[in-house]
Order: sequence, then structure tokens, then C-alpha cells
Amino acid sequence: MQCGARHSTHDLQRSGRSTRVSLALCGGLASLPRAIVYNSIDVARQHAARRMGNGWIEVIQNGIDCKLFHPDEVARARWRAAWGAQRDTLVIGRFGRYHALKGYAELVDAFAALPNRDRQLLVLGGRGVDQDNVELQRLIAAAGIASQVRLLGEIRGLHSVLPALDLFVSTSHGESFPNVVAEAMACGVPCVATAVGASAHVVGDAGWTVSPAAMKHLPAVIAHALRCVEQNPLIRRRAVTRIAEGFSMAAMVERYEAMFATLAVPS
Repeated sequence: MQCGARHSTHDLQRSGRSTRVSLALCGGLASLPRAIVYNSIDVARQHAARRMGNGWIEVIQNGIDCKLFHPDEVARARWRAAWGAQRDTLVIGRFGRYHALKGYAELVDAFAALPNRDRQLLVLGGRGVDQDNVELQRLIAAAGIASQVRLLGEIRGLHSVLPALDLFVSTSHGESFPNVVAEAMACGVPCVATAVGASAHVVGDAGWTVSPAAMKHLPAVIAHALRCVEQNPLIRRRAVTRIAEGFSMAAMVERYEAMFATLAVPS
């Protein structure tokens, strides 16, 4: 028997009660499978520290469908026009459900602290990231950036929205494998991400990371990233290549096939 673990145990105090209960229950059953698959080496280490499992541990990172997620100039122009972005507007985006773990408050504060904000937009989307979110609206109003923020709510067809961004910023306090970061990169969007889970490994030399314990540096990192994106268009291609070569769907399938072939051999 094989099972998979895909949730970080980092910063559990920000997670919901159901997540903590599920973790405790899974810990009691973790000795049963012959192998446990993790999608991040960081999460594998976290679970090992909790003595979850006593058999074969395999790290197989998620695969991205690069035929679906890819640069798209037509979609880019359509969405930017809908947002009122000019040709020289730098669009920063972040998509994910509204939750304390996702760090929306930190991103709002960081955006408000950026220089040259008159030519920048912040586009946010995900479950609960909409006009009805009173808490988020209050954060945006307090930061004085309401005219420069677009709230999209829950998004269908994220692959068409991501290419419209110039920079994706993930401010999560806990992740396993950040699919949306890899998807943004596959669409030619460089990323700034907090160094949690597999984020730093995914971003590599095609983006920037910041420690979640040092979020005071986030505005400076974002400002530096925006300058690099403007001055070096090749960084977009570097992001696409990194995902295609290291995190494709085909690479993930190959790893699973190799593991199952080994598990099929009688022990």
C-alpha cells in the first residue's frame, strides 16, 4: 500500500482545527503504508520529525501541464485591458484562497510601501478574495491603495489570467508544493515567494525568495524583482524553461511509474 502526504506542518497555529485533527489521525495510521509519497522534501522532513511513517519515503514533486499553462499574448492583452493597465503598467498578482496562512495582509502592506506605485497594479484572486471580504477591504483601504487593487474572486481558467501578470508574489507562511507559483512561471511570469515548502526549489534562479520571518524585506525584494523584469525580458523565458525542464507533468509521471515498478517487486 502507498499513500501521499501533501500538507506542510509549518506554522500549524495558522491552520484550521480540521487540518490539525487530520494530521493527528494520519500520524496514527502512517506506519501502515509500505511507502509514503511527499511532494516536497521540506514536508517529508517535517513529517519525519513527527515520526510519521517507518517505511519507504519518496519525494515526487507535482507536475505542471505546460500545454495548458504557457505564455499567451492574446490573453495577456485582454486581461490587462480589463484591469485598466497601461502598456507600461507593472501588474503584480497573487492568487489563492483567503486564509491567514496565505499572507494577504503582508502583501497589501508590501505593495503600499513600493516606490513608483502610480504605475503599478495589484491583482488578487481566489476563494474569498472579493468585494464581499470586509476584512480584506479594510486592509486595502487602510493602506491607501484601493484604486490600484483589482479583486477577482474565485477564478476559473487561471491559465488565461496568469500571463497578464509581470510578477507573481506568494506570501504564504506554509506550503508543501506551491502549484500556483510553478503555474505562473510556466506562463512566463517570474515569482517572488516566501521560502516555505518547495517554493525556493521551484523558483530557483528564475525568481526571488524571502524568509517568512523577514517579511519586512518584502517591499525591497519586490521592487528589485520589478526592476529586473523591466530590464531583462529574458527572465520570463528562464521561468518557462525551468518549469518545462524540471517540473513538467511528464517528469512527475515518470517518477511515479518508477516507484510503482519497484513496489511491485515482492519484498
